[in-house]
Amino acid sequence: MLNTTLGTVANEFLSKTIKYEYGKDIIAVCPQAETANILVVSPSLGVKTVADLVKLAKEKPGVLQYATAGRGSATHLNSELFDMVAGIKTVAVHYRGGGDTVKDLLSGEVKMMFSSIAPVQEFVRDGRLIGIATTGPKRDPAFPDLPTIAESGYPGFDVRLWLGMTAPAGTPKDIIQKLADANKKALQSPEIQKALAAQGFAPMMGSAEDFDAFYRAERAKWSKVITATGMDKD
Repeated sequence: MLNTTLGTVANEFLSKTIKYEYGKDIIAVCPQAETANILVVSPSLGVKTVADLVKLAKEKPGVLQYATAGRGSATHLNSELFDMVAGIKTVAVHYRGGGDTVKDLLSGEVKMMFSSIAPVQEFVRDGRLIGIATTGPKRDPAFPDLPTIAESGYPGFDVRLWLGMTAPAGTPKDIIQKLADANKKALQSPEIQKALAAQGFAPMMGSAEDFDAFYRAERAKWSKVITATGMDKD
């Protein structure tokens, strides 16, 4: 069994050394957990809405810099997708992991980032960073007053950090079902829900069929972004 993330989807198209194909080598078992990203900006940027940010980016194409946790990371892919749908051009500043990104956002060294929620939550609440929008299909419980990107003029925009379980292709269906049932039972446990919430995640319920459809949609979305941006050729 393999705990699978958005990174697993992306690496199918990014990696030159790890070769696998969803549906041929691995198959869906069940989803497990999900969370949104949050678009945060430095107060010094002077924007407070997605519309403000897009307007500024169009006035200064190729000037605004955004932080990422590394090339091909979820934060990088999220930003590239947003650039594509908003018709803007911003510039990636790649870090090795997420720790220094927050430090440089707070100092104003870089001005914006699509971040996971947990590392920046306290800074948004105390005003050291400005939360512009979240990226999921609905408002995030951590910031219910913040609109989603989809609400902010880009219907259908949906970027989630997620975790699921996959299995080798050819795994018997009864084994898949047993694993999915056990996962569902675990996700209904208050202890598991509390542990997920502490990391900013919520349970992601669904069957093997649900997760298969979701995985295929993610695969289509991110392969398009990776190909359009030339990341598959690096």
